[in-house]
Amino acid sequence: MTKTKVKMNVHRISFPCGINVYVITYSSEDDAKQTMSQTLDAGRVTADSTNLPELNHAHNMNDQVAIMEARHASLTEILVQLQNVNSLLERRRLLYEGLGGRDLSNLPTKQLRAVDDTVDELLSRIHERIRVLSLQEQGQNEGIAETAVSSTQEVLGNCECPMEGQDGFVSSSDSTEGGDGEEDHDYNAE
Repeated sequence: MTKTKVKMNVHRISFPCGINVYVITYSSEDDAKQTMSQTLDAGRVTADSTNLPELNHAHNMNDQVAIMEARHASLTEILVQLQNVNSLLERRRLLYEGLGGRDLSNLPTKQLRAVDDTVDELLSRIHERIRVLSLQEQGQNEGIAETAVSSTQEVLGNCECPMEGQDGFVSSSDSTEGGDGEEDHDYNAE
């Protein structure tokens, strides 16, 4: 659109509406900025516009398309995510209504398949949770057994009792014959 057509359209839109319009046109090919104004207050805006550094001004004007495209892509992604969430909530609502006694036989095949997929998804989550809990339980039991073994080894390692093969160790075959059962043994012999 040429600058003349822009001026004409601005006047055509602003006059019947009774609004004041101010337009600054800028082109990367044309160094001069052109202003179209119907009021005196536009002078302040013109001064602000002309005081912008040239790089910022060109950047602000030329990147509008890129900004809008990026925003469109972002909003499209958000829309898809919200549609997925909405679909999931709708399927779960149908599932819970079916569990509550509603007759689902009159639903279209597509919705019944969606409810079936939801049931399968929830069952797989339940099975995964059971598997994780059983692994945690096994890990805790193994951890308890390992702790018991290590603490027993610590206790036995710190014990000053004589072991087999050391002086002072008494075995069941070291009993004296004919005694009254009270034998004096030195368990701490060195």
